[in-house]
Amino acid sequence: MSLSIGILTHSTNPRGGVVHGMALAEALCDAGHDATLIAPDVTGAGFFRTPRCATNCIPAVPETDLPTLVERRIGEIRDALRGQHFDVLHAQDPISANALAELVEEGRIPGFARTVHHLDHFTHPVLAARQERGIRAAAELFTVSTMWEDVLRNDHGREAPVVGNGVDPVRFSPVETAHDATLRARYHLPADRHLILSVGG
Repeated sequence: MSLSIGILTHSTNPRGGVVHGMALAEALCDAGHDATLIAPDVTGAGFFRTPRCATNCIPAVPETDLPTLVERRIGEIRDALRGQHFDVLHAQDPISANALAELVEEGRIPGFARTVHHLDHFTHPVLAARQERGIRAAAELFTVSTMWEDVLRNDHGREAPVVGNGVDPVRFSPVETAHDATLRARYHLPADRHLILSVGG
């Protein structure tokens, strides 16, 4: 059975949760589902790369004040999704989770899933409350590491199985290619040594 699945991220930029959400949406499409990657788009340029799935880039207004930006993005996502239907909605961050929580409160959707990539320590009370609501309101909760699994269990009383970030073996292969040699030459990297690439925050 094919499902209609909305994967929500907080932006179209190449951030960890956005990349994870894009890879998840692509994998779901590869598995025969109808996945759409959804995010607010301030520039109007779309995602940082063209994904192999449908997208819904929501027009978004620039904002510099963080609490105002968070409230604005929640409203933009919520309003854009009001008339849409998905079998499953999956938030990758607290902003989109709060937008979905508002749709649950309105009775427009029955619930949503959320993957926690990390948690921030906010001193601003509204931001702290939004982060907590983004955890508490999710019907299903996942996380990307055992560290966050422990934090969610111990500090928030929520079970969240680990669905770790993966590496796409098509894009990142242990077999050296001509492209690897080009990169080694460009960055003056020695050919007789192994290199370790660390990606993430």
